Amino acid sequence: PTGVAISRQLPAAPAGVASLAVMTSITKARSIPLLALVAGTLLAASACTAQVVDGAQDAPPAETSAQAAPLPDGATWLFEVPSRSGRESGGEVAVSVRGVGVAHGTGQFLGCDGSPDVIVYDLPLDATTIEGSLAMRDGVPDGIAAEVTVFLDDEPVSAWRVDGTDTGVPLKILTQDAAKLRVEAILAEGTCSNDTVPYLVFVDTWVAP
Repeated sequence: PTGVAISRQLPAAPAGVASLAVMTSITKARSIPLLALVAGTLLAASACTAQVVDGAQDAPPAETSAQAAPLPDGATWLFEVPSRSGRESGGEVAVSVRGVGVAHGTGQFLGCDGSPDVIVYDLPLDATTIEGSLAMRDGVPDGIAAEVTVFLDDEPVSAWRVDGTDTGVPLKILTQDAAKLRVEAILAEGTCSNDTVPYLVFVDTWVAP
């Protein structure tokens, strides 16, 4: 009886083979939509990546705008104070310092020829304080440094050394009833040539009563 059972199962092998072929055909048929789904997913991911790259290309420049602190009551921006200069220092300039735009900049030329650039401001009669910061603007020749000296009525009161790495040297000067503020700036290190835009800038600097 056992032999009979085995002999009866042997012819079923071809049918098993046929069934396997059918199953293989079904598996292949089901794989086609799966492959299409995978391909669609890859295409969508590629499109997203392209959008990210395009977005990066349209990114804003590194320079940002700075907002100055509110001007104290009765104060005046330094560039609004009457002044006399051989090279037109003292005017308002639109520059940036270490990638940040200066909201209210007063230009200060630099003596690149070995002699200082000089400007004299006629201080308001009620002036008591000058406050702000001094910096080298972006785009100056590499390796240069400036020495800046401030005088009140011909008496030296402050001096700073400024280079292209400074974000701004803070300054606060008590005018002590002085009538004139004189600024002298000279090249202390490196080489430079005259430019139409001053290398130095008084950043958001004001004169207050």
